[in-house]
Amino acid sequence: MELRPQETIWWINHGPLEQQEGGESLGRAEGFRMCPNCGEMVKPMPTTPKEEPKRGRRQVRDPKADQDPHAKRCTGEPRSVALGHQTKSDTCA
Repeated sequence: MELRPQETIWWINHGPLEQQEGGESLGRAEGFRMCPNCGEMVKPMPTTPKEEPKRGRRQVRDPKADQDPHAKRCTGEPRSVALGHQTKSDTCA
């Protein structure tokens, strides 16, 4: 056995696993949505099912209601990223 003092260790988190309907994992990581301008972690907007038009008067919907809350505060476009952390530790091999 060999002691390796203060070896560099990287921890990489690729994000939560993608889920199928019903909760089964697809086995791929989605990544974290992070804004390159402000550094905020942005949660994905929930997808709303398209409603079929109903008879009668059309309901007026404010287009800002579908806007991402982050977009109201920042002009950056969130991107999917993996997070990494570097540390040192004594290891044995």
